[in-house]
Amino acid sequence: MTLPEHLQKHELVTIDPLMSVHDAAMLMLSEGIGALIIMEENKLVGMLTERDLMNKVVAKDKTASETFVQQIMTTDLHTANINTTLSEALHLMGEHKIRHLPYIDENGKPLCMFSFRDLYEYRLKQLEHENEALHTLAKLGISPSE
Repeated sequence: MTLPEHLQKHELVTIDPLMSVHDAAMLMLSEGIGALIIMEENKLVGMLTERDLMNKVVAKDKTASETFVQQIMTTDLHTANINTTLSEALHLMGEHKIRHLPYIDENGKPLCMFSFRDLYEYRLKQLEHENEALHTLAKLGISPSE
C-alpha cells in the first residue's frame, strides 16, 4: 500500500531560505503547521521545523527577526515518494526521530508534506476498519482465513 492519496492533497507551504525566522514562524502560526518546505530556484533545499526554531533560535538566544531561515534550516532531509509505503514512511520517521516527511515526485519536486500525526491517524482508521470487518466475519461464523 502506498501513502494515502487524500493526504497528498494537503496544500504545500514553501518559503525562501532568505526569509527571516520570525516571518517563517509567523507563517507557521497563521497556517497552523509545524514545518515549512524551503525552496530555492524551484529545488527543495531544506525544511524548517518547530524543533529547529526551539533548538537553534530560542535555546541559543538568537533574535528571530535578525536570523535567516537558511542559517537554521534542516538540510539533511528524508523524503517519501510514490513507491513509499505507509509502513516505510512511519518507520523512517521513527528511525530518524522526525515528525514531518516531504512527499516528492520523480524529479525531486515536493508535492506535499506528511506529518507523523497524519500518517498515524490514517493507520489507526485502517486498523479500526479491519477490526470491524473481523467482528462482522466472527458474527457470521466465518474464519478470516477462509
